Amino acid sequence: MKPYELVYDAETRQHLLNGKWVPSVTEVLPEQKFFVSAERLEECRKEGEDRHDLIHAFWRTGETFGDAMLEALQRWHDDNVGLLGELILAEEPMASLQHRFCGKPDALFSRSIVDFKRQPGDSSYHELQFQGYEIMAVEAGLIKPLKSHLVAWWDGKDIKTRNVYGRNKSGISPRDVFLACVRRAHYDKLIQTYFKK
Repeated sequence: MKPYELVYDAETRQHLLNGKWVPSVTEVLPEQKFFVSAERLEECRKEGEDRHDLIHAFWRTGETFGDAMLEALQRWHDDNVGLLGELILAEEPMASLQHRFCGKPDALFSRSIVDFKRQPGDSSYHELQFQGYEIMAVEAGLIKPLKSHLVAWWDGKDIKTRNVYGRNKSGISPRDVFLACVRRAHYDKLIQTYFKK
């Protein structure tokens, strides 16, 4: 039983934690630049949603449904049980009461956090997302801090991964940067509310 109520208000497109607005992990991250048309970006977004739905179905049921990507995921999982540990949750909404944000990790294992992408991007950016998921999972008592933050993608044949933990060489804590992003989102909301007529 979660010690909070987290709901998504589809009408306002906002997350409510115990009845009050909170940003999601992906909402607080700096905006990425994509050099494709709006139509192509929407196609990629839809394709990503469809893939996430398939992956979630796999974690829920253990079935591959004859899908090549899910068959590759099954092989990858079986080959990496020692790295991953046991699956704790997949695509389940979580929240941090302490820091007032929410998110939905793709897959949280006892030894790794996994986020599935169409293709890998900037490791420093991905690491901020993982920090959010880890903060929520540690706060919930599900895991201890991990050093396995795996970005995963399907290359058409196999599941590939890259551990983005510790890749940023700035010397600045990605946890601190993520929490600064959360605070900025709350400040922005406060300012918007103040000027709202």
